Amino acid sequence: MTAPASAPALRIFAGTTEGRLLCEWASGAGIPARAYAATEYGGELLGELPGIEVHAGRLDDVDMERELSGARIVVDATHPFATLASGNIRAASLAVGARCLRLARPAEALPKGVVSVASIACAARFLSENPGRALLTTGSKELAPYTRVADFAERFFVRVLPLPGAITKCIDAGFRRRTSSACRGPSPASSTRRCFGRWAPSGL
Repeated sequence: MTAPASAPALRIFAGTTEGRLLCEWASGAGIPARAYAATEYGGELLGELPGIEVHAGRLDDVDMERELSGARIVVDATHPFATLASGNIRAASLAVGARCLRLARPAEALPKGVVSVASIACAARFLSENPGRALLTTGSKELAPYTRVADFAERFFVRVLPLPGAITKCIDAGFRRRTSSACRGPSPASSTRRCFGRWAPSGL
């Protein structure tokens, strides 16, 4: 099964500010493209841009290869930590003979005092060895390692996207409702972050 013959030659896997800006640039330049977002929320952030088709929803390997049929250039503008998604995008691009480009945000120097770790597991290990509260912003799919830290429900605050599934994962993992917050990131129309939920009165 192949994508429609009219599908644009440029495909953009968004999910970051850079992906949205690329879609806006392509629209303004009159370059048609199909943009992919993993969630409905991500699709909303892309907005309605002339010449840009938006597909919201996750794609498995078969779906992705079918969707990229006919593409000439595929741009991976997904989150820097979405390594699995990036791998799938590269594989599907290769399978259909499309050129795959990675759009990555430039690296920034870390502020003084920041502790850098290699993985989620390393972050959880660091927190288990060091007291204090922490704000977790690594996503609802990465909660399991943190739950192995003593008193995690008391120490950790979780920020996830305002999606029912994400909030349910927090609660199912054992995080308290009062320390789970669902936030929308900045949208094209506003740079204000909106949060839903309650933080513990004591704060961080």
